[in-house]
Amino acid sequence: MNNFETIYKDNYLKIYSLAVRLLGDKNTAKDITQDTFISFYDSIINKKEIKYPKTWLYRVASNKCFDSLKEQKRYESVQINESHLVYEKEKNNHSKKRKYIEKALMKLNAQNKLLVILYSEGFSYKNMAELTGIRFSSIGKTLSRTLKKLEQELNNIKDELY
Repeated sequence: MNNFETIYKDNYLKIYSLAVRLLGDKNTAKDITQDTFISFYDSIINKKEIKYPKTWLYRVASNKCFDSLKEQKRYESVQINESHLVYEKEKNNHSKKRKYIEKALMKLNAQNKLLVILYSEGFSYKNMAELTGIRFSSIGKTLSRTLKKLEQELNNIKDELY
């Protein structure tokens, strides 16, 4: 039990942040984060061996996010738009840049968003491959293409402003 509490405290905000960035909705992100930790707790109780809890949590949370996005598309034919974006309140110049990055991220597909988020959080290519289902040998190329798409979206946003 003590192990669960430590892992929960160390990873809750990271998993929540991942869900918010993938979904753009704080309430759904809270639900998915909670469901992820319930699944983790159940696995511990059932004596399932989890060698890398952080990786396990990211995988479960991202899968739950993808499921949620699929359900959302199934029942709603609307695209996520700017009004659904969630921005953290910051008082310095980084907040404006962060808004543009979040806006550009929302234009990427879910798997590409996940890849960028994992990269920004310092995950290894091996872990990124495990979490996304992309072959290890393809992670570098896929990440490079995704970052170029993100750069193009940022340039488009910049062009819209001026």
